[in-house]
Amino acid sequence: ERNDTESKEYSAALSYCYDNTHAGYNDWRLPTKEELLAIIDTDFSPKIDSNYFPNTYNGDFWTSDTTGNSNYGWTVNFASGNPEQKQTYYSYSVRCVRKAASPYVSQTSPVDEAYSFTDEIDITVTFSTEMDTSTINVSETGQCTGSIQLSSDGFSTCTPLANLFSADGGKTFSFAPKDGLVTGNHKIKVTTAAQDQSGNSLSLVYQHDMGFQYSDYTNNNDDTITD
Repeated sequence: ERNDTESKEYSAALSYCYDNTHAGYNDWRLPTKEELLAIIDTDFSPKIDSNYFPNTYNGDFWTSDTTGNSNYGWTVNFASGNPEQKQTYYSYSVRCVRKAASPYVSQTSPVDEAYSFTDEIDITVTFSTEMDTSTINVSETGQCTGSIQLSSDGFSTCTPLANLFSADGGKTFSFAPKDGLVTGNHKIKVTTAAQDQSGNSLSLVYQHDMGFQYSDYTNNNDDTITD
């Protein structure tokens, strides 16, 4: 984001962000009302975390939202922490934003092409950033409907999953096969329904290339296996 405490009328604020090339990027825009309200922090004055947003003006900032009356637009006031309707010909401060990089799956366990001798395993998916936990879900029914899926037949059906949990604030999620695993090849998929805490979705579906192999043979740890 780029913060500018110079006051601008609403139309000038829109143009300022749209034409901005700060830091080499040309996709800046005026934030929505919800986006500015999302960074309100009442533990600070102005009501925004000064560790991340230093020197923020203690007043109104334009948003891209308009009201039912074209002569009025929404601001967010960082003194009160509230949205306010303002006449568009008045000048207020500007904070430009741009879309953050999309989150992605950084690691799974088992990894692609791994081999497992036990179906009593916790499977994990780790993302590049903290995710919106309400968008991370699994199916317990065998239907391929969750944002995280596991399948042994190319996702015609999915393995019922249970015990979805994150112990690190939404970056790594663990889960387990509800009824164990069948012998064969299993692939993990994460769909674009998964979103980070800023509302950014995965740009592409993540899926194992080969999957991990599971066998119900017993590993004797002596170069032999037992059926």
